[in-house]
Amino acid sequence: MRIRLFRYRYYNRVKIFQFCKERNIPLSWLDKCKLLLNFQRKIELPFVDFDVTTYCNLRCKRCAKCLPFFEEKRHFSAEKLKNDLESLVKYLDRIYVVSIIGGEPFLNPEIAEIIRICSDCSKIFQLELTTNGTVMPPEEVFSALQNSRVHVHISLYDFITVKQKQTRDALIAKLEDYNIPYEFASHPMWLDFGDVVHREYPLHEKRVMFYQCPMNSCSIFNNRVLYRCGKSSYLHQHGKIPVNDAVIRLDEIHSRKEMRKAVHRFFNVRTLLACSYCSNHPTEIKAGEQLDRGNTNADTM
Repeated sequence: MRIRLFRYRYYNRVKIFQFCKERNIPLSWLDKCKLLLNFQRKIELPFVDFDVTTYCNLRCKRCAKCLPFFEEKRHFSAEKLKNDLESLVKYLDRIYVVSIIGGEPFLNPEIAEIIRICSDCSKIFQLELTTNGTVMPPEEVFSALQNSRVHVHISLYDFITVKQKQTRDALIAKLEDYNIPYEFASHPMWLDFGDVVHREYPLHEKRVMFYQCPMNSCSIFNNRVLYRCGKSSYLHQHGKIPVNDAVIRLDEIHSRKEMRKAVHRFFNVRTLLACSYCSNHPTEIKAGEQLDRGNTNADTM
């Protein structure tokens, strides 16, 4: 019990330090002490990907969220996302970093309103919007970004067309015209976790995999459920694994006490059922390599 308590109390808070450092969020020495020791018993999350669409104009071969293989794609409406976000933060004290993401968020026709909704949430410490940079949004989106707390992160991929690179250049110019802060999320290499097929691993091996996984600090918020990783989200939504695999289901949370317990379980997990669908020895591949248009079978991912 002592080990598990230690893991929960400090695991997610070390991640908070990590994200604050990466995002240049200033924390005083006193803030760090309060955060680590958690005297005020605050319920906080370090990082959440806020899904706004499962549509994407790219088809990345090793998409961490398996988006090219979604059988039914959808945009989430601004009204639904507002209600979901309010439910998520109702019993939380703070989320340090929220990333508006998809799919490609600029494909959602209500993205301007979604940006405003997230900007108005006082419990979000820092906002990001992650785009592949190959979609030019309408003018109202730049106005929303200009009046918000969102930092735009642009992924740099080599495997895009000349026209898409021109769109990216035009997008950057527009962001600069509007004085909107942006930065490049340059990851020249990705980890290839293998095909989405079930593998038989012994429990101790899965625990080592999860502990060493660079994705094990991710939180994906999709349709009122908080997941531990993008692949877990995909597998749940397609019925490949049960929905009780280390998730927080907002429909089951009715008090601050229940949320505290749910967050405790969420960060105390030692492995996921989704780990059985990943390679034990991921290899490096070039980021953003595209699938052939005819390849839509998830089992051949």
